[in-house]
Amino acid sequence: MSTPQSLPYVWDYDLTPEQFMALLRGELILGNLDQTWAATRLIEYAPYTEIRRLLGF
Repeated sequence: MSTPQSLPYVWDYDLTPEQFMALLRGELILGNLDQTWAATRLIEYAPYTEIRRLLGF
């Protein structure tokens, strides 16, 4: 179940927004979750404006 601090595109993982951002920046690896996973997850599930904001394009 999502908490108010969770990101909608990682609903099925128990990750904080800070953990997700660290994964996306390549600063954290949690088992199979790494930068590639975070970027792919963002592109597959986040709104376009969120993708642009977080990836900087």
